[in-house]
Amino acid sequence: MQPLSASDLSLSQLKERFPLERNDDPNFFAEWQDNLPNLAELDRAYLDKVKADFLSLEDQILSEEVVKLSMLAPLLSVANFFREPLYPKAEVGVELEVTGENETLIRGRLDVLVVYRSFWLMAIETKRRNLTLETGFSQALFYLLNSPEPQPITYGFLTNGRHFQFIKRVGHQYATSDEFTLHRRVNELYVVVQIMKRLGAIMMQNTDETAA
Repeated sequence: MQPLSASDLSLSQLKERFPLERNDDPNFFAEWQDNLPNLAELDRAYLDKVKADFLSLEDQILSEEVVKLSMLAPLLSVANFFREPLYPKAEVGVELEVTGENETLIRGRLDVLVVYRSFWLMAIETKRRNLTLETGFSQALFYLLNSPEPQPITYGFLTNGRHFQFIKRVGHQYATSDEFTLHRRVNELYVVVQIMKRLGAIMMQNTDETAA
C-alpha cells in the first residue's frame, strides 16, 4: 500500500475516504462566539505589538517556521497554552489506514498539538504567509479525525500568520468559525486568543467530566 501524504489531500479526496459532512447549523459551533473571556490590558498591548511586528515584515517571504515563531508562539503564550496543566507537542506524526474501496494509508505530521492530560485540546496547522488557509484545511481536518477515543469533540486551528480560523469536529461532522485577519483596523488577535481560551476551558471541563 503506497502511503498518501496528508499535505497532498484535497477536501474531495478526504470526503471520498471518510463520511465527512459540513454542518452549517449555527448552534453546532456556537462556542467560538459565546461567553468569550475578557483579556487583560497587558495582553491586549502585547498582541498589538505582535500584530505590528508581523505586519512590519510584509515585504519579506516568511517561512512556516518564522510564522510559528513570530505569530503562533505569542498566541499560545497569551492563551496560557504553554502553562501546566496544558503542554504543547511539536511535529506529531499521525497515521490512518482507510479500508474498503479506497484503501489507503494516510500519513502526516501535525505542526503543534496542545494536550491536556492524554487528551487533544487543540490541533494546530500552520502555513507560510503566502499560502491561503484553504491549502491546509483538508490536512487539518484529517488530523482531527486522528484524535484518540473516547474524545468525540476535537478543535483545530489554522493560520498563515495573517489569517486565522477555527474548526470543530464532532464524529464525522465539522464546522468552521469566521476567518479572522490582521488586515482590519481593529486587532482581531484579541478575538483569536479569546476563542483559544474559551475552547481550552471547554475541553478541560469535558475531559474532567469524562474522567470522573
